[in-house]
Amino acid sequence: MYGLRILMRVLEDVVIPPVCVHCDRRRHHALPLCRLCLRVMTAHRLGEDEVVTGMPWVRALFRLTPPLHRLIHGFKYRHQRRHIAFLCAWLRRHEAGRIDLVARYDVLVPVPLHASRRRERGYNQSEALARLVGAWGHCPVRTDLLRRVRATETQTHLGGRKRGRNLEGAFRALPARTRGLRVLLVDDVCTTGSTLSHCREALTAAGAARVDALVIAWVERKKDEPPLPDFSSLELAVGFLG
Repeated sequence: MYGLRILMRVLEDVVIPPVCVHCDRRRHHALPLCRLCLRVMTAHRLGEDEVVTGMPWVRALFRLTPPLHRLIHGFKYRHQRRHIAFLCAWLRRHEAGRIDLVARYDVLVPVPLHASRRRERGYNQSEALARLVGAWGHCPVRTDLLRRVRATETQTHLGGRKRGRNLEGAFRALPARTRGLRVLLVDDVCTTGSTLSHCREALTAAGAARVDALVIAWVERKKDEPPLPDFSSLELAVGFLG
């Protein structure tokens, strides 16, 4: 078995360049980042008892940094799903990942994409993340409780207030399936919290008994700081992240 793992690493280095996805230094063993970028990312882990400011029902694993942003961009827009498994491994080491999901929640619900956006990307990265979390947490994943019924403008270049207006009426939950359930929403990034809040409102209105959220990264920024650039463009992402 050990020999097989070594062989797989050698083959991976042939197929996938053995360099950090962020800075192009040699990556650390089979991980997607180099030692320096790993240090940057792990230095911004949230503490065991920390929650997202102003949203005590949201737990995040990391504050967003450029190396982590590059990983998320990879699985969000370039189908690099191995990055999801790497980040989930970190989640399992965090207190938020060690809770008894089955005892606290009835279902995991990924933040849904509109059908047109899902066709464009090919899959929903939040659903892929939720399925990994559900697999080791032994908690079922439901994609039929919450739907994105209205296509919206991309959120990446909008400020907090515009994000909220952009999402009004975008989500709908089904009362017959949701009533009485304890729900854990799963998403990749919490920027202003608008998406998670609108999802929570829809689920609560449909009768959910409890709705919390779990995300990989939280964008912590000052009140008047401008929004992040639109990273849906790969060229912009490469230019910004170096």
